[in-house]
Amino acid sequence: MQLLAALALAVAPLAPGHAMAASIVAAPAKPLDQLVALLLPEEQLLGLAMHTFETTLDRELSAAVIARHPGLKAHVAAAVRPAFTKAMKKEIPGLRREIRAVVVAELSAAEIADALVFFASPTGTKLRTQIYATMAEKPDQSPDQMQAAIMAAVMKNMAAADYPPLLAFGASPAAARMHTVNPKIAAASKAWSDRLLARHGKKLRDIAATATKTYLKGRN
Repeated sequence: MQLLAALALAVAPLAPGHAMAASIVAAPAKPLDQLVALLLPEEQLLGLAMHTFETTLDRELSAAVIARHPGLKAHVAAAVRPAFTKAMKKEIPGLRREIRAVVVAELSAAEIADALVFFASPTGTKLRTQIYATMAEKPDQSPDQMQAAIMAAVMKNMAAADYPPLLAFGASPAAARMHTVNPKIAAASKAWSDRLLARHGKKLRDIAATATKTYLKGRN
């Protein structure tokens, strides 16, 4: 759940090397909450998380088992999905609160406003959509691999009309600040993910194990 970190990686190469740090001024709650909700939409988070879970299934189920029982993965995913979705919906507000705390502590009101304008624009929307799609393709990549994949996808899918607003935002203090807070965003996301697994992991694993046994019963 590191979309903001991924966004920072995407715009970092476009930012000046030594941007001047703006003084922090408290941001109005509405633009801040709008920005966090825009960057962490529930539907995309649920889709990405479920895709990541299915990728994990590929690793946990042996190739031989999947070859013998091609419907097993879909069966287990369908069994887990309701509880997984419920857990995610319960925990997403916590993720937003933690990312909100990082953003409000590190970005000025003007930087938050500039980021909101860009990411709500057609180019910003395209960028967010592309980053989610790239993260979903191979969610288990390393940060460096993810950065390379994101940059390649962004450059491939941006139209000529997208470059002026993308370059303008990339050169802004808001983009530079997002890049500098990337480690804090990544750490907050990782801590949230760890808590999610600690709170709900056992139940989800039990559901998956039961679904696997039920499916395989009588098929071996």
